[in-house]
Amino acid sequence: FTCLVGYCLPCCCACQQRKKLLHDDMSNYECCAGIWGRSCTDNCNKCTKGNETCCLVLESFCCTGCAVHGNRWIVMQQYGLENDCCDVCIMWSSCICSVLACLLQDENIANLADVIYWVVLGCMLAQHEHQMKTFGYPVGHIQVMK
Repeated sequence: FTCLVGYCLPCCCACQQRKKLLHDDMSNYECCAGIWGRSCTDNCNKCTKGNETCCLVLESFCCTGCAVHGNRWIVMQQYGLENDCCDVCIMWSSCICSVLACLLQDENIANLADVIYWVVLGCMLAQHEHQMKTFGYPVGHIQVMK
């Protein structure tokens, strides 16, 4: 179910998930969870401080892929996880289709690339939720699954 919701409403899911990952303490918000490096994050923080919630909403709706990958980075850091070969293959297939679509100017490949991209985002959001339920978030606070 989470994968389908993540596919259909990735912006909303990414925003809500980040708030959960930050324990609703928006003072810890950093643009794209800091995945672009300290110098970029420090520059962004000059604008985001005091506007964290607004910035999270804008990030989630304008840069959905970065928002989801930022959430992924937080989850992976929190639990000491790494991408497995399946994760890498899926992400690379999305990138390769996008590049091929651009180079070949083929609308069918572009549509395929778009579908793969949005499915990958939905699956990532679902995977993050699963990790948080399985391992507890914060670590050790395991939720009872019904």
